[in-house]
Amino acid sequence: MGGPFEPMNSAGRSFPTVLTDTTGLPHAVGFRGVDLLWIVVVYGAVLVGAAAAAVVGFRSQGATSVIAILGLAVALGCGYRLWLARSPWLRLYPDRLEKRVVGRWRTLGRSEIEGVRAAASDRRGASFEVVPNVPGVGGILLRESLRNDDPVVRRWFDGARDLTAEAAAADKSAVLSDPRYGATEAERAKRVSNARLQAQVFNVACAALAVWVYFHQTPYGVTLFAVAAPIALAALAVSASNGLVTWVSPTRARPAVGGAFIPAATIAFAGLSFNLFSGGPLIEAAALVGLAAAVFVVLRATSARRWSFGLMAFLAVGFCVYGLAAFVNAGLDHSPAKQFAVTVQDKNVTGSRTPTYNLYVSPWDDQAAGPVTVASSFYHATAIGSVACMVRHAGALGVGWFEMKRCPPGTAAPPPAPADHDPT
Repeated sequence: MGGPFEPMNSAGRSFPTVLTDTTGLPHAVGFRGVDLLWIVVVYGAVLVGAAAAAVVGFRSQGATSVIAILGLAVALGCGYRLWLARSPWLRLYPDRLEKRVVGRWRTLGRSEIEGVRAAASDRRGASFEVVPNVPGVGGILLRESLRNDDPVVRRWFDGARDLTAEAAAADKSAVLSDPRYGATEAERAKRVSNARLQAQVFNVACAALAVWVYFHQTPYGVTLFAVAAPIALAALAVSASNGLVTWVSPTRARPAVGGAFIPAATIAFAGLSFNLFSGGPLIEAAALVGLAAAVFVVLRATSARRWSFGLMAFLAVGFCVYGLAAFVNAGLDHSPAKQFAVTVQDKNVTGSRTPTYNLYVSPWDDQAAGPVTVASSFYHATAIGSVACMVRHAGALGVGWFEMKRCPPGTAAPPPAPADHDPT
């Protein structure tokens, strides 16, 4: 069959180290269709913008301009990417495949392939990862549509082990053979079915709770409890299940309760709406925690996308830490508040798809006149020239914040002050 190393897939077919049927080989695959259009449109637009920035930088500040240098570098990079799009990016031979990665060709022999594994999908569709059997060597990502549409590619991978299906089957077998989950296999299967139904109900309830807390964030203490309770319940379920219930189940053989974090993510998003005097400490904390999460993911991940996963972990964790900290800073703040009357001098809405509602107010306390972002309902109910109140808080975490509210009846208007803004 072409060599001593012949790993078998779940269907029992062999994956020889050298293909005996060399019809159509060597085979080159280039960009086409939507992928080629995407590269031309996106990289072409970035190239034009970067080139324009480089020209402006050179004309205004000379060759030492940072904008000029960065613009030229980005333009050259995009031009190189467009030039590469005209040539093949994947080549298949009877004994190996070669994929172009960042301008160089990476080679992986068939004898070095452990199998294929389903990878995360994106807006261009599903992908699969060619997994090497060499320790420390990363996999190679390919589009699932390539294997489906190209008969040569499909035949080249025919017989490769489906590592995703094997992992799912092994995990299911481990669950159904574990005596901790029942005396017989039927009892274990019944317990798994019940646990899966309970996990589904729990995750749906968490999603519904997330919708509720998004629209009803006060009182803040109650909302924080509503966010923390699902996580605590899920942790208790995971701990008490002896491994049957997990936070995330890649093989889907075990029930997962990762939906417990949906309300927390919602509150993290809501936390971005708080008006902070200085969010520097929260940003620094979020960046440090996000960086630690990214390093952990990169070191632990075996996927070819570990650097992409690390970047996503940095952004997601950093976002959640900042938003949750901002919400806790306000929700647990019991310090005395200070109230200042202001005059609404103007109002406008910025943005179209996600509009932002701004009220321009007169100076108050140590703050100059300027815009304040408010909820749409408050914006529409507040007229220009009316009196509103700015409420200043010290913050439970020591980060000062403020909110705009309606003033109590009889509140006197502040002394008139000239507007120092441009509403347009």
